[in-house]
Amino acid sequence: MFAPRWRKVMRDLWLNKTRTLLVILSIAVGVFAVGAVIGARTILARDLQAQYAATNEASMSIAASGLDEQFVRSIARMPEVADAQGRAVYVLRVRLGESRSNLILYAHWDFDDIRLDRFRHEQGPRTPPRREMLLERSALRLFHKQIGDTLTVELPDGKTREIRIAGTVFDVNAPPVTFANFGSAYITPDTLEWLGFPRAYTEMRVRVAANPTDRAHIQRVADAIKKRVEDSGRIFFSANIPQTPGQHYAHDQIQSLSLILVALGALALFLSAFLVINTTTAILAQQIKQIGIMKSIGARTPQLVGMYLTNVAAFGWVSLVVAVPLGVLGAVGLVSFVANLLNFDVLTVIPPLPVVLIQIAVGLALPLLASLAPILAGVRMTVREAITSTGISDDTPGHHNPRIDALKQRLAGVVFIERWLSRPFLLSIRNTFRRKSRLALTLGTLTLASAIFVSVFTVRDSLNRTLATSLRYWQYDIEVNLRRFHGEDKVLSQMRQVSGVAYAEAWGTGSARRIREDGSESRSISVIAPPADSRLIQPVMIQGRWLSPDDTHAVVINADTLADEPDIRIGDTITLKFGARRVPVQVVGVTQSTLTGQIRNPRALYMNLTGYRNAFTIGRQVRNVVVVTTEHDAASQSAVARAIEAHFRAVDMPVDTTETLSERREQITFQFDILIVFLLIMAALLAAVGGLGLAGTMSINVLERTREIGVMRAIGASDSAIRRIIIGEGVVIGALSWAFGALLALPISKLLCDAVGMAFLRRTLDFAYSLEGVGVWFVAVLAVAAASSFLPAWRASRLTVREVLAYE
Repeated sequence: MFAPRWRKVMRDLWLNKTRTLLVILSIAVGVFAVGAVIGARTILARDLQAQYAATNEASMSIAASGLDEQFVRSIARMPEVADAQGRAVYVLRVRLGESRSNLILYAHWDFDDIRLDRFRHEQGPRTPPRREMLLERSALRLFHKQIGDTLTVELPDGKTREIRIAGTVFDVNAPPVTFANFGSAYITPDTLEWLGFPRAYTEMRVRVAANPTDRAHIQRVADAIKKRVEDSGRIFFSANIPQTPGQHYAHDQIQSLSLILVALGALALFLSAFLVINTTTAILAQQIKQIGIMKSIGARTPQLVGMYLTNVAAFGWVSLVVAVPLGVLGAVGLVSFVANLLNFDVLTVIPPLPVVLIQIAVGLALPLLASLAPILAGVRMTVREAITSTGISDDTPGHHNPRIDALKQRLAGVVFIERWLSRPFLLSIRNTFRRKSRLALTLGTLTLASAIFVSVFTVRDSLNRTLATSLRYWQYDIEVNLRRFHGEDKVLSQMRQVSGVAYAEAWGTGSARRIREDGSESRSISVIAPPADSRLIQPVMIQGRWLSPDDTHAVVINADTLADEPDIRIGDTITLKFGARRVPVQVVGVTQSTLTGQIRNPRALYMNLTGYRNAFTIGRQVRNVVVVTTEHDAASQSAVARAIEAHFRAVDMPVDTTETLSERREQITFQFDILIVFLLIMAALLAAVGGLGLAGTMSINVLERTREIGVMRAIGASDSAIRRIIIGEGVVIGALSWAFGALLALPISKLLCDAVGMAFLRRTLDFAYSLEGVGVWFVAVLAVAAASSFLPAWRASRLTVREVLAYE
């Protein structure tokens, strides 16, 4: 047999099933959020890193002329090098009806001996036959193809070839087709030769022998290889080193996103603790006389504390039964979603044991800690104080705060004039302020939920404003890259003949590297060179000034370049390497970085077209043209882009690539939308906790006012009037939380926008407080408040006069 006090615990849980269920659900939501996010973060870090490590990715990629197997082997014998392999890499266009995509071709000489940047064979032959290829599995989705289909590729000379898809491979390092309009394919040298390319390496992949995660060490080895390349009479083009060697390219972004989600999940758990405090306080207030009776027959304070803590622990244990399995499903579901976006396999189907233990710990510890203070305050009263208690209708019977009372009178009698509002709603307003401590806890929960919800909308609007600011850099509609250089006058003359083209400018684009004072080279920096009088670029300056027409030996760098080369100062003269030429230039300004859309180099510098031509010694030859169309909508831009390609193909000046600003905007917006979806899910969980907290508060309020409701029914109050009073109180609380939450969202939004911006864009976002989010949440919180209050209101309206007179 159980002791009487434990039977009382079980009886309290069973007889107050609605209250028990609300507390359990509230704790479960918080535990689920924490478990799902921490579990997903752990699985992502482990599974992605394991698959990345299995590829044995190279520490660097060296591009140079005249690479052959003998020279690559000589590099592999260097004491600083663990291994080196050569391969050929080309990018071709793929036509799929009206759409255009790109295909990265990797030519390997021996598919049974790929030691660096390994991929896993999945379907089809291990080595693709001549005129066939192995396609990276995610590219099937991009090209809407199946094994056995053919893919039409466009060669640099404008000719096309049909390549059969012989099978698929899995390459975790391939650009994800979700974010980039690129597919990856793997061919033999025979197929490379059939396509018209030389049977030769275009790059060699090198892995260092020691310190493979030390970027400075890798750079020193790259400098040593560069010297050997140049000493051999070959031309050294570039050495590309990953930003974070030893880690998958998306590792930092995933960890940053998961940290933000973990913080929001912890906040959901913290909010659920408010409901525990509210419920525990109400239980103790309701059972004051019971506490007095138990003390009068010998119950000691530690026993009472243990009894009520057991009650709370029961809430926690039952919530874990619900939350832990759902947390596992949530973690696996979240990982599967990210894996589909980034193209990797989910290897772990159950989160590691430490994640489950964290859920159990927080599910039990937090409710117990939250309830400890109200329990200690409730059970410490003397027998006389408990027996003589007069009720629980106010926070401190007989001790009113004159200022609060005056505020209630103003709210009930001045601000809301009686002739404008119904008597039940006026009573709802008065009832709202009767339990000030409970109101504060409930308002705190809903206010934080309101603030987070509005903050998520603010992040979305700030991302969109940042994108709009970034795209305002470019005042053109289409960027066109020709396959070969042509005379500027001829190119612009032909461009003006295309229907839909309103204006065009020839620009220069390329890449350069900074030669540091110690002789080492920076990573590749994109070079963008508009005409000095261009009206199609509007940079946002951070430091210094923009280029003037006479700046033939001056450059403006962007913030990403400055982050990579932090020693550069305005006015410094730096040495840039353009191909084999070294040119001293002066840095006159720093401009804000732009969002790039597809996977491309975010580091950029700007120079006048005249200076660019001098640096590259190309005269008035151009390959890049930017175009303004007569109509600026997405459909018109795409139509004009197709017309440009058709026209230039007809005059034997084939186009290599075109990109419209609408396409760039869509790619970036898609990436933003994924982030916003994650944040909205967490905001919805917080709103659910807030709604459960309000439902619990209203249930407790109805319970406490049982006699009061009975009196109203005895004097003729209808069922609908009782319901309106209860629901009106919930709506008032929801409206107050909306007002406070809208204010609190200002600092929270700024912090969240800065965190998201630095994590994903390496810059703070252009802050845009979301009035739309405020409006949407106003409607949502009133709906949540009304829904949360409906069940307590319905139960109150069902009480009979006999039941309330018998209530103790």
